[in-house]
Amino acid sequence: MTPAFVDGDLVLLASGAAMRRVRPGAVAIVRHPFKNLDVIKYVDAVEGDYVRLRSPFGDDSSQFGRAHVNTIVGVVTSNLSQRSRVWH
Repeated sequence: MTPAFVDGDLVLLASGAAMRRVRPGAVAIVRHPFKNLDVIKYVDAVEGDYVRLRSPFGDDSSQFGRAHVNTIVGVVTSNLSQRSRVWH
């Protein structure tokens, strides 16, 4: 099984009010709580002002805990790189 996203993928994001309505199953770009980087994770659960994140590969909430919704950079709406890999 390969990751849904790979380093260098170009993704479109919903931000602002649209991303504040994040739902379980969405893919979000979130500021990592301990590292100076943004990560792509699946939203496993929304618990008030916090989200629980999961990842089949790499860190997720089981390692660093829940993330505050203010750390969400955006919600992925499309992976443009994946489309080009499929079309070629």
